[in-house]
Amino acid sequence: MSKEKTQKKRIQSVKGNAVLERLRYVLKQNNMSGRQFAEKIGLKAESATRLFNGVTGLTKPLAYSIELHFGLRSEWLLTGEGDREVPRHDGLSPLERCGLETLFFGRHFWSYLEPLVFERLQGRIHDRFGGRLRECDIVKPDPLTTKFEENQLAGVVEKRDSELAETEKIRKVFKNLRKEEKSCLENHDIPGKEKKVRLGYALLLAVHFGDEWESIKADCQQWKDVVEDETVKEFKKLHSHINKIRGGIHI
Repeated sequence: MSKEKTQKKRIQSVKGNAVLERLRYVLKQNNMSGRQFAEKIGLKAESATRLFNGVTGLTKPLAYSIELHFGLRSEWLLTGEGDREVPRHDGLSPLERCGLETLFFGRHFWSYLEPLVFERLQGRIHDRFGGRLRECDIVKPDPLTTKFEENQLAGVVEKRDSELAETEKIRKVFKNLRKEEKSCLENHDIPGKEKKVRLGYALLLAVHFGDEWESIKADCQQWKDVVEDETVKEFKKLHSHINKIRGGIHI
């Protein structure tokens, strides 16, 4: 690594005993091991070990991730200044708070998130289906439905079913990744398995954010993990495949 890049990395991270004490406070308050902490925020176990041993510093993106999952302010984690805890979801309804708190603070966060991402995608397809029906003026009951209107209805239904089938093709990408994870595990390739897991995390976020992904990935810890794992080429290949499938989903 060049001297300039090394200096830049140091500027972007914070080290020291005080930072370590604040990080250990996170573990203590949540009764967690370093490995459990890593799994919670989607961090590599070896990266968490280096962090808690003081080898690497705390970066802003990582501090933001801790803030999101544990409710401790990133500024406090980095500097020790200001309030320690994030205000409890000001402005949200009790139902919204319940949803956020049960999802983000669940131990199986990512396994819950995947079906929700696809449920939202398919929900948008169903909403668009209703919109197409209204555009065709075939929602209102009419005992004298013409052959032309029946053909319209068949076309709209066919479009919906086709788009739902496309989402299943995207889900297959994640199913194949899990098969690869299992294969790595059977071959005792734990690092390889963890790389596949982190690759899946980044891809899932890319699916959720769609066209917005490119503008936000630089601030995404899961994308940084893909870069660090040197699986960017594989990510781009799978993401390109997913985007081609998304081209057949008009939402």
